[in-house]
Amino acid sequence: TQRPRFSLGLNALGSDAEGLRALVRQPALAGIEQLAFAGIYLDEGAARAFAASPFTRELTGLTISDKDLSMECVRAFLAAPFARSLRHLALDRYVGDIGDLLDVLDGGPLESLELLHDELGPRTAAVLGRIRLPQLTRLSLSYNEILGDDGCAHVVGNPSFGNVRVLEFLGTGAGLRTAHALIGNNALTALDTVRLGGEVPDAAAQVLEGAAKLRRVQRLQLVGVSDQAIEALARSLDLTYGVTNKLLAA
Repeated sequence: TQRPRFSLGLNALGSDAEGLRALVRQPALAGIEQLAFAGIYLDEGAARAFAASPFTRELTGLTISDKDLSMECVRAFLAAPFARSLRHLALDRYVGDIGDLLDVLDGGPLESLELLHDELGPRTAAVLGRIRLPQLTRLSLSYNEILGDDGCAHVVGNPSFGNVRVLEFLGTGAGLRTAHALIGNNALTALDTVRLGGEVPDAAAQVLEGAAKLRRVQRLQLVGVSDQAIEALARSLDLTYGVTNKLLAA
């Protein structure tokens, strides 16, 4: 008989690393496909235990929200047997430019990647602009100010992004170069949502005016451009809703 598949969320357990190591030895974990940590102190030993557990080998989703997550923990998770089979990966509030650790995702089935508040920099931008992510539909790198316009542009130019529907780069420094990269990447034909901010210049909005690939978007958010520039962009795309320069749009 096929084992039932399930998701597991571990929240606000503090620093019980020994308890986490004991948990991964439990056969009851067999069949887990989504694992989420929030508010848990994960030391390298606990991360390695989860990564090496025979019961996590079929994991397809991993979410970690922990401001104290170390590079060693991330390295352990992304070196795990399940890493190449992940469909969903979210790291929130990890501090560091993880760069080449993301190479494990190259050519895999990843559909959603969220790296938020992580102080990502040029090494990560270089990898995300290079690796093949043909199944990716959602990419959110918001609130990584170190990325800058050049880094965002490099990522947006990835030629394997043919299935990407959602691009979120709020609080990243995305601007004119990113707008040019968006227009210049002919693979980006499935876009539904584009969010850039927070000091996007009017010139970036002008670059996007009339772009065929943006005429069917449901949300186009350019935080920082003037009201006049956002109105001109909306008119050029013949969009009557979903185009905004506000940070907290409905």
